[in-house]
Amino acid sequence: MTLNRNNFLYLFLSFFLFSFNNGNKKKNDLTYDNLHGNVKSVKIFFYKKTDEKTLAINPLAISNTDRSFIMIINYNGLGNVTDNIGNNYKKLLICNYDSTGNRINSVKFDKNENVIARDTSRYDWNRNLIEHVEYELLNEKRIMKEIYKYDDKGNKIEMNEYVNNEFSEKTWFKYDVHWNEIEEDFGYNTSIPTSKIIKKHDDKGNVKEYDYYNDSSLNKYKFNYNAYGSVTEERKYDSGNNLLYDYIYKYDYDVKGNWIRKLKYIIKEEVKDDHFSTFDDEHQPPVTIRVIEYY
Repeated sequence: MTLNRNNFLYLFLSFFLFSFNNGNKKKNDLTYDNLHGNVKSVKIFFYKKTDEKTLAINPLAISNTDRSFIMIINYNGLGNVTDNIGNNYKKLLICNYDSTGNRINSVKFDKNENVIARDTSRYDWNRNLIEHVEYELLNEKRIMKEIYKYDDKGNKIEMNEYVNNEFSEKTWFKYDVHWNEIEEDFGYNTSIPTSKIIKKHDDKGNVKEYDYYNDSSLNKYKFNYNAYGSVTEERKYDSGNNLLYDYIYKYDYDVKGNWIRKLKYIIKEEVKDDHFSTFDDEHQPPVTIRVIEYY
């Protein structure tokens, strides 16, 4: 299967923005990305085949001219993303922060550095994200606004989304006694829940089970992790508990405990390009190498 680089880049940016918008002001981007140490940048390479050639590549001595280079992610001293650079060395994302480390705005670009979207964010006195507005500058030029509410412990409990000032979606969040998010309820174009996600966590807070319910179906996901917090296995089941796919991941790590090589083994696969999958065959090639620079 061919690798669509542009699709991957925009998929990555969407995941990055989604993780930012979850409203947890206590975590920086390095924490979300499960990166350890004072990381300055991550350069990502993708390979479509797990063969002797790719397995022989030394992540610590990879050539800058390697054609499998896909993106650079740069971080500031506070551990937040400052920009993303594409494989043509043009910027795809620029982020700006206030003096406390809150991201206050960002700009997204296409591969030719044309601006495609801008966003702004506002926070309360406790650094909780309370409003995020994204201005899409292409196609319909939509304005998407998200309004967040929190409980007295700082947990995000509600999000209301508006598109061009029209109500679009409402989401409710629930937590366990360890403040792990265990449930999301969604109401699309209504203030009544029509679908939900149920999560179960291991003793380290990693999501080990993820069930998505809507009006007519159920999709179940199960995850295993290693001591580094990296996903080592991902499985998906349908409502009849039939296994739809099973992926195994193996890693090599640097001295900081960050993975620098990831191998993907497809044990079973019947559903591809699944919207709710953490990884999929179209966007997650069998071999990923990361070159990590530290301050």
